[in-house]
Amino acid sequence: DLLGVNRFLGDPLRPYGRIAVGADDEAVITDGWHAPERSGDTTFRWTAARAEVLVPLDHAADLQVQVRLMPFSPSGLPPQQLWMEVNRVRHGPFTLDPGWQEVRFETGRGEWRAGLNRVTFDCQRAVRPADAGAGADTRLLGAAVDYLRVSVVEPAR
Repeated sequence: DLLGVNRFLGDPLRPYGRIAVGADDEAVITDGWHAPERSGDTTFRWTAARAEVLVPLDHAADLQVQVRLMPFSPSGLPPQQLWMEVNRVRHGPFTLDPGWQEVRFETGRGEWRAGLNRVTFDCQRAVRPADAGAGADTRLLGAAVDYLRVSVVEPAR
């Protein structure tokens, strides 16, 4: 099992894990993603309205989730809203401004489990660039995702 040996949090010296979306991510992406793309040094994939990624963990922990993404923001529409789900526990909404940005939120140990975890990007809308006067692209686009990172939340001292 490819994901079994690559579980995050298995090494106490690395209390984090990172999925570089669009770069060797085939084992962890599931539904709702378009083909990988590159812009300069940034690799990414566009989501449809809803997309899912698998996060392999050695064990459950209180984790901060950090995502770098860019909404598809055609002019004339209000800012994109994003909800994130961790194993069906919903977080958000997060209001996304145009351009690349980071979204961060904390999760409790009870939301995670040892093994594969489902993290879902749920955009308020997905728009075809062709319908928005932004080229001929007919894919439904929600947000471009560069990476997803999880890191252990250290207890307050």
